[in-house]
Amino acid sequence: EQEAYISHLEAKKELPIGKSVVRPNAGFVIKCHKTDNDDKRSKLFMNMMYEDKISKPSREASKKGNVSVPYAIGPVRMEKDKGNNLVPTFDICFHPLSLHYAHGSKAFLELVVDIAKSAVIQAYASSGESITIDSKYTILKNVRYKSGNPQVLIIDEVKAEGK
Repeated sequence: EQEAYISHLEAKKELPIGKSVVRPNAGFVIKCHKTDNDDKRSKLFMNMMYEDKISKPSREASKKGNVSVPYAIGPVRMEKDKGNNLVPTFDICFHPLSLHYAHGSKAFLELVVDIAKSAVIQAYASSGESITIDSKYTILKNVRYKSGNPQVLIIDEVKAEGK
């Protein structure tokens, strides 16, 4: 239904100003844990995806050693884990080069994961909820997307800075 609705908006050129449609490709899935204000710890999934419409990562000449890594984040949705429990899941979309660099460099992978975690924390904060995300995480083996096929996103592109 969401795909049909977004396609309808796109065809009629009725997308909100400053928004664009992204049909991302599956990359890999991060499993981590979040803690809320009540010290309740629970699982969290982040689908790390890619699409050419997201700007390429770049080194900023004005800040020696800093890298700009643009991304877009979709809304939270609940997906089932292996135990059939519902787990908050976010789609975080980068340019293909960002995930390519992450596969080739542990330092760049850590940067991309930190950016994704910050984006999720900001998403919770915008709804009035404060969370923290554990520094430890797992990349799920043989899982490119949690669950099914990548969702179409209507997004604002934002940038995150990292070293």
